[in-house]
Amino acid sequence: MDASGFIQAGGQSRRMGVNKALVQFAGAPLILRPLEVLRQTTKWQAIVTSEAHLYATLGVECVPDYRPSLGPLSGICSALMHSQTDLIVTVACDMPFLTKELICYLIESAKGGAEAVVPTDDKGYLQPLAAVYRKSCLQPALELLSMGELALKALIRKVDTFYLDFDSLRPFVGKLPPFANINTPQELALYENLSKTN
Repeated sequence: MDASGFIQAGGQSRRMGVNKALVQFAGAPLILRPLEVLRQTTKWQAIVTSEAHLYATLGVECVPDYRPSLGPLSGICSALMHSQTDLIVTVACDMPFLTKELICYLIESAKGGAEAVVPTDDKGYLQPLAAVYRKSCLQPALELLSMGELALKALIRKVDTFYLDFDSLRPFVGKLPPFANINTPQELALYENLSKTN
């Protein structure tokens, strides 16, 4: 589809203790799960990271984090700066249960002209790191960073955002929680076991 896909891998992985993007999940680096989904749904893919050498064997381009250590809003800026298309899909490196059907639905939902398409999970929490943004979001994002505002929620409040409630997403997700992310060794073990039984 006419979108570029970006995996955000600029986090510090403090709770995991090691780079969580590269921990083994079902026999492969965790980051390969969302990367494979983006390869099936977007025209071009890249990893946003300040440590490109760590991903040299994955066969995917890396782009530098705009302002390392400033969080995901900085990563979104980098993605928007380097995108080859007007639309980007951005996902976190530690989301193993995203589906290609879900990503396609997010992209399709952006055709109405919204600047951002942001889903919610089954508890009603926004998921701005599994979302679609237009290049028109770049300037507002840069302005927020210049003011010291680092929250992604500030960006989606500032631009024309289309919100997708979880009920609308149900046909496009499987039995596993699509927005689950892995931050600790305990969560790694939990979700790996869950993936084996579903």
